[in-house]
Amino acid sequence: MQPKNILLRLTTILLIASMTAVLLCGCGGKSGGGAKTELERQLDGVCEYLDSVQEGVYHPGQSSSDWSVVIYSKTDREFDYKGFLKDMETYVTNQYKTEEKLGEYKATDWHHAILAIQAAGGDPEHFGTDPDGNPINLIADGTYNWSMTDELSYQGSNALTYALIVLDSGNYEIPEGSKYTREGILNELLEYQDEDGAFALGKGEQGSTDLTAITLQGLAPYYEKDPKVQEAVDRALDYMAEQQQDSGLFLGLEGYTSETISQTIMALCKLGKDPSQEERFTKVGGTLVDALMQFKMDDGSFAHELPDDTSVTQDNLVSSIQAAQALEALIELEKSVQK
Repeated sequence: MQPKNILLRLTTILLIASMTAVLLCGCGGKSGGGAKTELERQLDGVCEYLDSVQEGVYHPGQSSSDWSVVIYSKTDREFDYKGFLKDMETYVTNQYKTEEKLGEYKATDWHHAILAIQAAGGDPEHFGTDPDGNPINLIADGTYNWSMTDELSYQGSNALTYALIVLDSGNYEIPEGSKYTREGILNELLEYQDEDGAFALGKGEQGSTDLTAITLQGLAPYYEKDPKVQEAVDRALDYMAEQQQDSGLFLGLEGYTSETISQTIMALCKLGKDPSQEERFTKVGGTLVDALMQFKMDDGSFAHELPDDTSVTQDNLVSSIQAAQALEALIELEKSVQK
């Protein structure tokens, strides 16, 4: 079913893109002590920025808050996870008293809440209570038994991608007789790929580098298991490599932005590929990591657009969240190679 409001879907891409690949692939991790690496120092700087720009206030169900909690959980940063879970439980219970619950038509509103609950040490299959006093299964309601709209894909391919991310984040089993199966979600997601290898928000629409990099993260766990997924992923990687400029950057509708670089780094890490060593993603301007560092700001943030003298004061919250996730993915990949 085609999503009905293209503008609505487009405005959610950047925020839902912040669904962390950290939980998806186990990227990140607390420091084991000793001197920190350059990547870890960069990540500390981003975390300081995230906390300062949000003034230390984290609202359950708010995308930037949820993603920040996920990021902090994979570092040695102190955070009141118990307090966050208490506030989140109150939020979920109160929202379930309303018709829209966690979101009237966006499954990703469930998904980022679930990932934050997991990161804080909660159980999203038994979290909060419904109006009848029963425990709420956010996994079921947000994925395999989605019922807020006619189809899970109402929001577009991103809802399918993050449904897979959520299901795989905890290896959740889908009960027999559920509305959706893992295989069904996966097969439908593959229908959003264009002939050039790109993935689009809606079936038959023009794909983009952002959506393609995000989708690769959802498909990665199935790469070695399913030939059709392997073929789709290989085509998507070819598309991404072709779209990358000689500078190492990706040119989008808003010019050169950092989010696509961050998402591509996360996708490659999830696929077990080192972004700093991948030949087809190493251009005249350097590697993907070199490209991301071009967006680094003095306050620890990573800019949305390529910085210049007129853009240093822009809001870089979303781009910084995604850069932090990319840094965590790189750190974990580096640690896995050293083992």
